[in-house]
Amino acid sequence: MSLKKMGLVVLAGALTALPSCIMLDFPWDIESPVPSQFRKVVDLEPGGTVQVENAAGDVEIRGWDENRVEISAEAEGGPFSGWSWFGRSSMRPEPKVTVDAASATVTISTAGPRDRDIRPVVHYRISVPRSVKLKDIEVGRGDVVVGDLYGELKVSLREGDLTIENFSGSVEASVGEGMVEAEVLDLRAGDQVVIEVEEGDIDLSLEKGFGAKLVAEAPQGAVGDDFGLKADAEGRKLSAVIGDGRAAVSLKARDGDIRIKKTD
Repeated sequence: MSLKKMGLVVLAGALTALPSCIMLDFPWDIESPVPSQFRKVVDLEPGGTVQVENAAGDVEIRGWDENRVEISAEAEGGPFSGWSWFGRSSMRPEPKVTVDAASATVTISTAGPRDRDIRPVVHYRISVPRSVKLKDIEVGRGDVVVGDLYGELKVSLREGDLTIENFSGSVEASVGEGMVEAEVLDLRAGDQVVIEVEEGDIDLSLEKGFGAKLVAEAPQGAVGDDFGLKADAEGRKLSAVIGDGRAAVSLKARDGDIRIKKTD
């Protein structure tokens, strides 16, 4: 065989093997994207304010015995409607976590593109002083857990479940689609618990002997309780003054059920 013919054979073999080489050397796993992590600690005295904004992803906030806030965030990839030279891609833009600490307030936010379908999914675990004001906890899609705290809580969740555990103080919660399970302890004069859900159930646990003006409405569902209270004839609305009535509890599940339970 001449050198010229031999060269053509080698070139043809290399071109044939090229696609398999590309597949073997593919730089990332499109089915299992590698998470990206973030961690930061900032000082905050008890009674300070924490705000969180997250378009997509779970948020867990718990109290601890430290005068500081610890933020741990993990970003993950997900489905992306598009194709690259290597096939279908599931990479998402790298998220940016911003932490601003000033004037006894810590603000945590996730930046990303305006296109909701390719927004970064970021899961947060946040530790805060046990006495804290959680104001403007805004989450688009994901589950939210708040526990082991006392103070104030204001949370807005478009789609996902909200869990409140071992909390004392005022609560203002709004959920679009999802379930609320809340445990509110040691209700005091002036405390207000307001929970509204567009589509989903509300389970609220209160201590035996609590005092409050209570209103619970489930226009498309039913209201039940463990305290022997009496709902209306249709079982969809309950209104009562319990004990000293110095706190206020207002519950509304527009398309769901409400259950008021005694804590264990």
